[in-house]
Amino acid sequence: MAKKKTVPGIEVLDLNYNLAELPSSQHRAGLAGLVLMVQWLKRQDTHKGICEIIRLDERGTTLRINQEGLVALFDVGRPNRCFAVGRFFGLKMPKPSFRCRVAPYFQ
Repeated sequence: MAKKKTVPGIEVLDLNYNLAELPSSQHRAGLAGLVLMVQWLKRQDTHKGICEIIRLDERGTTLRINQEGLVALFDVGRPNRCFAVGRFFGLKMPKPSFRCRVAPYFQ
């Protein structure tokens, strides 16, 4: 039986995005979509973990996130991925009642 490695990781991650450093307009549009998803997730107030914008100005944004917050963020975009991302990070996730078609290799 293979042993699962546990590496002490970072509890909370701050991701700093500067608009001038992003290579294309598509990347900047994706960042705008990410900001909108995080703001929508905050309004829902049903998720666990940390997923918040701590800086938003004309130069860029800073996102603070942890593993549970990342799972919630993926759950906003695609509910099937919540299970896959949670299992990837080793979180105890309930088995979905539907067949996961997005990432069947995680099942």
